[in-house]
Amino acid sequence: MISSTTRNDHRAWVAAALVSMGGGLACGCLSVDDRELSIKMGGIVLTSFEATDDRPPDGRFRAWQEGVANTDVFDVAATLIDPGYNSAVCLQLDWRMTDPANGAVDAVAAFERTETVLPVDLRTFTRVVFTHQYARLPGSPCGFLDLISFRVMCGAQASGYESVLYAAHSWETNVLDFADFREIPSLAHGVALADCLGTVDAIEIRAQPTLDDGGCSSGSLQIDDVSIR
Repeated sequence: MISSTTRNDHRAWVAAALVSMGGGLACGCLSVDDRELSIKMGGIVLTSFEATDDRPPDGRFRAWQEGVANTDVFDVAATLIDPGYNSAVCLQLDWRMTDPANGAVDAVAAFERTETVLPVDLRTFTRVVFTHQYARLPGSPCGFLDLISFRVMCGAQASGYESVLYAAHSWETNVLDFADFREIPSLAHGVALADCLGTVDAIEIRAQPTLDDGGCSSGSLQIDDVSIR
């Protein structure tokens, strides 16, 4: 249960923020969705896979979608599978992708992404928690996955912040402090972390293999228990 003091502090903060923005009306500012969240003790829950649904419980976030970056040679799919991590269901991302043979390393990646209906202010939260495990596809000649990136994107600033970690080969729960996030190098414009967290428009979990020019990667990444706290 959330204490009345916490609710009052939150409402006071929201009221002060609205006053500072001129009530949020006709100010030419970026519209930010600051409605009170359906907060459980775990914070903002971004997975609802137990209901065999890929849409986050918080209605401000859209359904998770898969994709790839920096390559035109790929096959990617996402499915809900069982079991999950101490649960009935989790989300599994399967991919095979190739770094273009163009004399450069293109940082190809496969990802799961949930976008927001309107930008969401995450500045009152301090960390991300999620559980994952990775498996190389049996018999695949492609390289293994070494790195995962958890990203918070702020398109209004044409930027985003990320925390990079090693892929785990068995279920592992990761706690990532926002204070340790760094601006994504390819989007680095000197945007302050607080400014980015104030207008988040997407959350993304990336499989980021380290590949040579023309190299390939394939595998399965299972994701469960994603929350912001």
